Amino acid sequence: MTTAALPRLLLVDDEPAIIEGIVRRFRREYEFFSAHDGVQALKVLEQHGEMDIIITDMRMPVMDGATLLAQVASLYPD
Repeated sequence: MTTAALPRLLLVDDEPAIIEGIVRRFRREYEFFSAHDGVQALKVLEQHGEMDIIITDMRMPVMDGATLLAQVASLYPD
């Protein structure tokens, strides 16, 4: 019996407790990747490739969530 790959989800939040809570709740439904800021998120994408879902905090230091998502859309239009 083969199992389908889980959807890949990238969580971006500068508060680790938020990421940990989401992972605990949905760990059986998604393959998780995480980053604590937008710059790190872009590195995760560069290393692991496109994600099915990206959930990001909108208020983070250095790069806010809207800026991150705009850069992701530009780099990974699909």
